[in-house]
Amino acid sequence: MSKLLAEKFKENTGFQTVVIPNFIEKYNSPVHFQSDKTEILSVGDMNDGVKNFSGLIEAFSEALKINSRLNLTIIGGGPDENKILHLIEKLNLKNNIQFLGRQNHEFVLKQMHLCHFYICNSNNETFGMTVAEALRAGKPVISTRCGGPEEFLHEHNSLLTEPGNNENLSESILQMTANLRNYDADKIAAEMEEKFGQEIIRKNGWNFFNYSLF
Repeated sequence: MSKLLAEKFKENTGFQTVVIPNFIEKYNSPVHFQSDKTEILSVGDMNDGVKNFSGLIEAFSEALKINSRLNLTIIGGGPDENKILHLIEKLNLKNNIQFLGRQNHEFVLKQMHLCHFYICNSNNETFGMTVAEALRAGKPVISTRCGGPEEFLHEHNSLLTEPGNNENLSESILQMTANLRNYDADKIAAEMEEKFGQEIIRKNGWNFFNYSLF
């Protein structure tokens, strides 16, 4: 649960809540990653009104005109999947966008290690699990100011954009690509371990148990 969701819950019900951090998993097997292009990843349901994948594709297309050495991998499925695939074809991006459809969680966690950075272009998120998983893999993130992710995003691990602003997103893609070496993968991953690792979850879970009893 995020602080944002806790606040909304209190507004709607009047009940106070205790926020227990989500446990963020990591992929534990060795992953060899090497690419001569900048690899970008985005994961989510193909519900365009929420996730705005069409906006991401349009922004990526504009960034590609300036930097041709960009690849985007999209994982997910849903009601707007055909719409997204049609847009990729319409913008002639089949050579630069890899659409992998729905995949299991382990596959997604591994894919986090096979990119240079992650993008969340959602209009709203109560937490942003895939954003957190990307950071746990040591990857910097571009995210919209969509609610939940802002709780754990800052200038040392991310760039923030405005929802629905394709120009802003396109500029951020180019900016992050140019400045990838400024992000410390080990520090990014370690910070997420401190916030959402097993030890902190155990501690907060025990505190919640005591809080519930008394």
